[in-house]
Amino acid sequence: METCPYELEDHVSFVPRYYRHLMPDNWYLDGSQVNVLDRLSEDDYQWKKISQKMGNEFDVVEIWKVQNPRSYGRYAQRALKYENWFGREPKRWQLFHGTQEENIDSIIENNFDLRNLHTKDTSFYFTGEGVYFTNSAAYADWCVGGSDTRCYMFNCEVLIDSIKNIYNPHSVRFGPPARKGCEQEVAEARSEGRDPHPSTVYDTTARADKDEYVKFRKNEFYPLHLIMYDRC
Repeated sequence: METCPYELEDHVSFVPRYYRHLMPDNWYLDGSQVNVLDRLSEDDYQWKKISQKMGNEFDVVEIWKVQNPRSYGRYAQRALKYENWFGREPKRWQLFHGTQEENIDSIIENNFDLRNLHTKDTSFYFTGEGVYFTNSAAYADWCVGGSDTRCYMFNCEVLIDSIKNIYNPHSVRFGPPARKGCEQEVAEARSEGRDPHPSTVYDTTARADKDEYVKFRKNEFYPLHLIMYDRC
């Protein structure tokens, strides 16, 4: 049985009082504390579902449920805002995000940090300078890169309401474009330091020729599971 390389499996996090009512029912809370990583068994429904979605190209070794109360609390609050804005339960997609091993503990502790994007070469951000997700495990693995046999990716929950297909990468570097006729409203909101209402912009971009979805605003995604897998 493999052990988690980040020694977070026995790490316990305090659940702030103002987030406790937002925690998922399937998190096991010991009073006001929760284990940051919860190992799934191979008989678990989520294990089987994720393994099936990853396909035959990969051999799943271990899956841990990520239980970070602060990151999840912020994500859940954003989901409530979506519900208020649109008057309905938000759409929640489960998508993969492949990453290098050295980034994993930061993602578990801090979620995906948009600020880190500006410290990297952004020339490959075809669909905008944001956090990339995909429905394809093979594409997520391509993003991992390298030649290692043992690799990692996250299964994430992502809030997606409206998608703008992108053909020109120069039009979306800092976020999706406004809907037709709303450019002035968006410009005014951003000049005042406010996020424009989601009804005036697309909240997600997608590359039409690839299974690739990009988010530009924090807390609209959460890493549900850390997956350790071998390339076949």
